[in-house]
Amino acid sequence: MDLQSTSYILLWIIVAAESIAILVLVRIVGSIMLGSREAIERDGLVLGSAAPDFTGYTVTGEKFLLSQSSSQWVALIFASPACSICRSVIPTLAALSQDLGEAVQFLVLLRGGVDDARLFWEATDHALRVIAIGENEIANRYRVRVSPYLQVIDAQKTVRAKGLVNERGHVEHFLAEAGVDDPALKSHVHSATSFESSAF
Repeated sequence: MDLQSTSYILLWIIVAAESIAILVLVRIVGSIMLGSREAIERDGLVLGSAAPDFTGYTVTGEKFLLSQSSSQWVALIFASPACSICRSVIPTLAALSQDLGEAVQFLVLLRGGVDDARLFWEATDHALRVIAIGENEIANRYRVRVSPYLQVIDAQKTVRAKGLVNERGHVEHFLAEAGVDDPALKSHVHSATSFESSAF
């Protein structure tokens, strides 16, 4: 192999290595920006705005419309099938859902189809109702980029609180912030300051 060919091959190796390094740096910077408190607070619908109606599907394939919900409060938790944080936090909310009863309806809005929703529901110990919302349309309408992300909706379908949730305490914090007044929240509410997230 002559010198010119060797130089050409080495040049392409260098270009490939630099491209990989740039991709890694972009991912790191993107994760930092996406996970910052400021960025998280920019996500979700504007507080006080109307939550758009949507059609999803239950784990048994039945159609679900948000407008059909008659609960005083609806807690929409956006999740993704590959989100390990979602799989760990959602089972911890079963007791909270039971304590709050019919006052708050918890819905896990899962990116994907009915089969994805069924598998996720089984993997999270049937803790909360899971609704399949397709790939991107509904999440984009609700301005959700990360998961697990909560938006609390009142009886008039108005957004009253929102934020990233990694544990039961975070969910309780946002429910209380929305105006949910229940003894089940008072002993657990604390400031939601520590966050981890997965790209939605």
